Amino acid sequence: MQIGWYERAKEETQAAIELDDRYALAHCALGSAYQGLGANNEAIAALWRCADLASEQDQDELYVHAKTLLAALMQQPS
Repeated sequence: MQIGWYERAKEETQAAIELDDRYALAHCALGSAYQGLGANNEAIAALWRCADLASEQDQDELYVHAKTLLAALMQQPS
């Protein structure tokens, strides 16, 4: 995928989060967009937020997905 796609995804998910900061899936999508842009620290922060919200909201599958993405990101060299 191209950087332009990730940038657009980042902007759109940020807009969704501005409307509802507790929208766990948007935080997960934002983390994926940041990862695609190579902004791993931002990706990790967004995915942690997603995991926290998913846990609070009993969204078990989303929680596992976010934690899996986090584990992969955190194993990458800085």
